[in-house]
Amino acid sequence: MVALAPDEDAARRLFAHDLQHHGLRAIEIDKLREVFSDEEIEEVDDHLAENFRDFERGKSTVWGTLHCYKGEREA
Repeated sequence: MVALAPDEDAARRLFAHDLQHHGLRAIEIDKLREVFSDEEIEEVDDHLAENFRDFERGKSTVWGTLHCYKGEREA
């Protein structure tokens, strides 16, 4: 995910809020990386870079490829 945020704490809050809005729960946000261009994002995830290029007005986050691991009553 990419968040437009002034700092790491704000980015973590935006990610958790956006996931919760879609009925998901953030269990852990492992690594944050500050980026300055879509090319840097593309190094991580092509789909995320594409969504970043088409950032919707009024949104604070965009999503890329989601990797989900389903466990007992957790996803």
